[in-house]
Amino acid sequence: MDLMRTKQLAKFAVPILSAFLLIYEVGNVYCATVHENSVDLHSLLDFKQGVNDPNGALRTWNISTHFCRWKGVNCSDARPWRVTGLNLTRKGLAGKISPSLGNLTSLDMLDLSYNNFDGPLPLLNRLQRLKFLNLKSNHLQGVIPDGLTNCTDLLFLDLSKNFLTGVIPPSIDSLSKLIGLRLGQNNLTGTIPTMLTNITTLQTLDLIYGNIPTTFTNLNSLSLLNLSHNALSGPLPAVLNDLKLLKYGGGGHASTLGDVYSFGIMLLEIFTGKRPTDPMFTDGLDIVSFVDRNFPDQIFQVIDVRLKEECNNLSRDNMVSEDTIYQLLVSLLQVALSCTRPSPSERLNMKQAATKIHAINASLHGWNEKKYASVDE
Repeated sequence: MDLMRTKQLAKFAVPILSAFLLIYEVGNVYCATVHENSVDLHSLLDFKQGVNDPNGALRTWNISTHFCRWKGVNCSDARPWRVTGLNLTRKGLAGKISPSLGNLTSLDMLDLSYNNFDGPLPLLNRLQRLKFLNLKSNHLQGVIPDGLTNCTDLLFLDLSKNFLTGVIPPSIDSLSKLIGLRLGQNNLTGTIPTMLTNITTLQTLDLIYGNIPTTFTNLNSLSLLNLSHNALSGPLPAVLNDLKLLKYGGGGHASTLGDVYSFGIMLLEIFTGKRPTDPMFTDGLDIVSFVDRNFPDQIFQVIDVRLKEECNNLSRDNMVSEDTIYQLLVSLLQVALSCTRPSPSERLNMKQAATKIHAINASLHGWNEKKYASVDE
């Protein structure tokens, strides 16, 4: 793997690990209730005001507690505390996504997936540090705003499983760092823009409509491609013969076992810094067997070196213990391997995978509460 690709994957892996740590609530401790950053505070409160929260997921969101301690919120390490991550996936939230989130200009991760938000996509064009945006599986409508392409640091964009209409913004190639793009299972129309093929960093692509431009030959990094629910005509470009196509069941319906395989492969790519088409995978060795042969005792032999360095930094700064990091990696790689079994019938389904992720969450939440039990609030 060349140096440029190593850097690209490392940049992707670090924020994803941070996202996992945010999910598991391994974050900073903020003892003060003085809100130094009023812009971020009011942006979050405005967002809450427009949300229907039947399960009380946002009950900690009140001014008696520093906003950096609110459920799902992650902040920078030093003053003035800025919101860097917001993760409210699977919280049963509904309503409109307030454009006030566009004022969180230090945000690098926003995950509101698997909720019931409706209305248009919020205007997020000021979030030029945003790297991870996941709004999958809501009820969002309208067009994809052109302003979204101002978020030029984006590495992963998932707007799939909504009710979006219109076309992909013509300036999509402004997102030149994208590694994962998922727009499938919407009501998008038009053709797949040729400009999309200028994003040569793309590894995962889910569009599910339109004909494939012949310029897809530019996408040398592409390893996962979802073409289900697609009324394709004409021959497929020859370049697709070299790609690892994501296969789905027949009858025009996506197979959840195929979907979970894609999820497992993505996890393996993130944590190993490799892709299924890397030259090292020959003579029966692939990315799955590469990890499986070293699991669980030798997992640091397969973990990407830069991700390993980031884990060492977290341990050295006493944010997370070495044992917790090891257990985190083992648990997540176990999920990945269980999603990529040779036979579809042997794989987890997405619900089972989510259950296991939540189990990891529960165990690490208990560790986190114990660690900070002595902190005076």
